[in-house]
Amino acid sequence: MNKYLLAAHSEFFEELFFGENAQPKPKIQIENVTDAVPHFERLIATMYPQNKELDAECVEGILELADRFLLDSVKNRCVQFLAKSSAKSAVFKLRVAEKYNLDAFKKHILENLTTDDFFGGSKYFDDFTELNKLGSELAKEFSERHKELFGIKNRN
Repeated sequence: MNKYLLAAHSEFFEELFFGENAQPKPKIQIENVTDAVPHFERLIATMYPQNKELDAECVEGILELADRFLLDSVKNRCVQFLAKSSAKSAVFKLRVAEKYNLDAFKKHILENLTTDDFFGGSKYFDDFTELNKLGSELAKEFSERHKELFGIKNRN
């Protein structure tokens, strides 16, 4: 991998390779990331124009690394994939949008929720798990959208 290419895509790598405290052969520790090595390899491949396609299994891991290493172009590709190509549930997408501070994507998901998103069918248990991972503010927004879609009035 070309360090100039990495530096061109990321402030993190620019500082690592060319910053004040740059070392000739820096080592990068990737902790607390499941399957870090394959996800990092996929992350790098995603940066190239003739890149590998994203898939539902890798997108969150790649997004996590892109966020950590300040690779906005890769983050944007992940968001585009989630928005247009992923069969992941809206609740999953909301959680990911919240976790990685993708506010515009989060707003888009909330605005485009439909009644079908609240009856997950085969994804019900996955959605239930994802709902429990939402922050309290986002869970409240999700609940408000549910009430709006189903015509439920707030009790005063």
